[in-house]
Amino acid sequence: MRTIFFYGTLLSCLRKKSNLFSVEQEKELIFLGNGSISGKLYYNGDYPCFIFSENQTKVTGELYKIKKSSFLLPLLDHYEDYFPENLQNSLFIRRERPVFFEKEFIFSDVYEWNRPFATLRQIKSGNYLQFLKQKSL
Repeated sequence: MRTIFFYGTLLSCLRKKSNLFSVEQEKELIFLGNGSISGKLYYNGDYPCFIFSENQTKVTGELYKIKKSSFLLPLLDHYEDYFPENLQNSLFIRRERPVFFEKEFIFSDVYEWNRPFATLRQIKSGNYLQFLKQKSL
């Protein structure tokens, strides 16, 4: 089973608002539940950027099973500006990382920021939706 963890603009409520996927593409994702991953979340002014780091803040998100990864992963890679053949020019890199889900760790794909982050604003809560709500106040 191939899984993917979304923590930002690909969260279901944001994905559906933007009509990012067609109905057919959306059917390729099976929602498993909410989870968390160790690391830090930053904001670059437009979207969140995840940096994996063990024993750090927990970043919350959604875990999905992908029905046909050969169909959906290229679409996700394109959206995240991930180029497997050219990592240096990739904005994000898709990596397999441990996601805490239902009292255990499941290794799942997640998109990690591939640029400097020292000047980015940290989302200390690790929750992008909470950050957006506070930002709009």
